Amino acid sequence: MAYKERGALARYVVIPVLFLLLLGCIFIVGSWNAFVITPAKSTVEASKESIDAILACYGQAAEQVAADMPPLAEVQQKRQARARAYELLYHSSAVSQEGAFLVLDEAGARVLGDTHLLGRYYDIAPSAPRLVLSKMDEARDTVVVSSLLQQEGGRDLFVGKRLSDGYLLFILPSATLSEHLSAPMGTILSDSLGNVIFQSGGDFTEGPLERLAPAFANIENGSVVLWKGARFYIRAISIPQGYRLYAVMPVDDILMSYLIGLGVLLLAVALFVPLVLVNLRRAARATAKAVREETLARLAAAEQKQLESQFNPHFLFNTLETIRFMVELMPKEAVHVIELLSGILRYSVKGPERVTIREDLKHIEAYMEIQKLRFGKRLRFTESIPEELLDCFIPRLILQPILENAVLHGADPEGAVSVCLAAKAEAGCLCILVEDAGKGMDEAALEALQCSLQCDRATKEHIGLWNVARRLRILYGGKYGLVLEGLAPGLRVTIRLPIERRADGEADRHSRG
Repeated sequence: MAYKERGALARYVVIPVLFLLLLGCIFIVGSWNAFVITPAKSTVEASKESIDAILACYGQAAEQVAADMPPLAEVQQKRQARARAYELLYHSSAVSQEGAFLVLDEAGARVLGDTHLLGRYYDIAPSAPRLVLSKMDEARDTVVVSSLLQQEGGRDLFVGKRLSDGYLLFILPSATLSEHLSAPMGTILSDSLGNVIFQSGGDFTEGPLERLAPAFANIENGSVVLWKGARFYIRAISIPQGYRLYAVMPVDDILMSYLIGLGVLLLAVALFVPLVLVNLRRAARATAKAVREETLARLAAAEQKQLESQFNPHFLFNTLETIRFMVELMPKEAVHVIELLSGILRYSVKGPERVTIREDLKHIEAYMEIQKLRFGKRLRFTESIPEELLDCFIPRLILQPILENAVLHGADPEGAVSVCLAAKAEAGCLCILVEDAGKGMDEAALEALQCSLQCDRATKEHIGLWNVARRLRILYGGKYGLVLEGLAPGLRVTIRLPIERRADGEADRHSRG
């Protein structure tokens, strides 16, 4: 591939494709951020605020009740203390938010509690609260949050506070968490052991203990996780006491749309690149053709100028010899010949490329007048051109070489030279005829000369005719040129040209080939 073609390929293919890929990447990143990352981040942060508010409410309730709780011995023995304890518990903000409570003594035996909790947490599994109590023993001055017992739809949370003579536990049902964590995408709340407190949007647990899948662990800033054949975007955030909150969003449809978009882009590139290559090659060929044509046109113009400038040296030499002899015998006539020759030479080197027949005839008449001084009465020249053709355009100096050839080769056996110049319009062409009455040419020689006039290189003989034929091919194409015909006696040379008439100062072209 040429250097210019590679450069054009880079400009029109590589750069646009890279630009489209850049736009595609910007769109993917922007849409991923707008429709996945930002919603997931907003969901997990909003859920964290809700949980923090709930736990703060339960923690404050536990602190307040623990501070005002009568001694448990009095609660067990005195009705008034027992009533005071129930009043504190039922009027606490934790219980008012659909929570429940248990108050246990040092041995873990129930002192107070909601009746509906007895079978659920204590009577069925009397040793289960021990896990919570041991945590409360380790952190006597702080509120402890712990999960316990798998319930339908999740695990309930215990929010507990160590009393001086026992334990206070508020139960935060998973149903309450479900109400506060409802979000447009899935959410998961798990403890430090991987126990799922609450989950929505699917089942993300595994194993007999139904703990959170390991694929979700250690995720903080967001990641795509493959789970059970589906892809999810997971964003997690830590909350106090080892709990983690996850926002879970299925992204298979979004990733599929990206894949389809990428496929469409690649298909467009696959179709676009060959099209551009074809157009580039076509443009390169057109440019090369234009350059070639321009070069040929310049060469043709240069050759045209060269052919125009080629004046027959024999005519110039013979004319100067005539002037030399006339200077002594006929000085006035010699001066006139010099003026005629000067005009012809000036016309040959200076002037427009095209002239009318009328304008060219002025110089033809001067040329033939000089020839008549050389040949005297032996030269007979006649001109017969219709008036309507005199304003047709012809190339400058196109007639002189043909007439010169007729004068030089048109003598009859007695030495008389008869030359006739005529013109006619025929089949949309301008035909200018130059006839002589010389010995002419046989058919074979005439055919050979006609063929030589079609060559691109001049022959040693008939250089004037070849120059005219070459100029006509350069200017008008192969349809026009010279046609040679044998006469009895003599030779006829027909110049075929397109008809170009003067019309309001412009050329009216009818049949340019």
